[in-house]
Amino acid sequence: MPVLKINKPYTIHTSRTIMYQELSDLITLGTHEERIIIAENVLKKASRSNLEKTLGFLSRIYDFNIQNELWKVFTYLWPFAEEKDKRLLTLLYALKKDDLVRYSLKIVLDTPVGERLNLDSLKKALEEQYPAKYSPITLHSAAKNLASSWKQAGFIEGKVKRVRVRTKPGYIPVVFAIYLAYLFGERGENLFKTLWTRVLELSESEIRKLLSEATIRDILEYKYAGGITTISFEKLLNKIN
Repeated sequence: MPVLKINKPYTIHTSRTIMYQELSDLITLGTHEERIIIAENVLKKASRSNLEKTLGFLSRIYDFNIQNELWKVFTYLWPFAEEKDKRLLTLLYALKKDDLVRYSLKIVLDTPVGERLNLDSLKKALEEQYPAKYSPITLHSAAKNLASSWKQAGFIEGKVKRVRVRTKPGYIPVVFAIYLAYLFGERGENLFKTLWTRVLELSESEIRKLLSEATIRDILEYKYAGGITTISFEKLLNKIN
């Protein structure tokens, strides 16, 4: 029988994390021109080589350019978000591109609040999902980087104990999560049943309440009547274009 081959996942987590601070610095700069980023050392790296590598990893995950509609939505919403919500926005974006972040989602969210995230369990899960794809050293590095990313996003506290905590997102991450679900073809009630809405750790009624807040703030149009959900991003897309 032929052996089923699992391709090596698309990820930066064998080398980097979601790099929230670097991404935040990049957005604050307001330009994505490599020469300016390097000349001003916006990412605060000790060497040009490390700066170029970091910029390369950032571009692989966040696709930052003015032609990318998702990036334009992301950066439009960014200034309206509180610090904790910016961190969650970053994770939501990474979930779209990074296979290891998506795979680790269940492991992290299934860890009870107040319990420790077990790094060995995370390594074992990665090894079982991607057998013979990574060396033990790379698996350890990926597990540590993933734990760091979830910590940066607000799901874990403590450098050593890595204790699971619950996030409390506002309306901005909810808008972005629903937008991501919309981009992937979900409509109506299915918008509330995706990995992006799961990572919010909110009930459907809480998500609907925050969508109503976003509607009041003129970011999108949301209606729920007679059991029918209608969401339009026309206002949001008009603002970015």
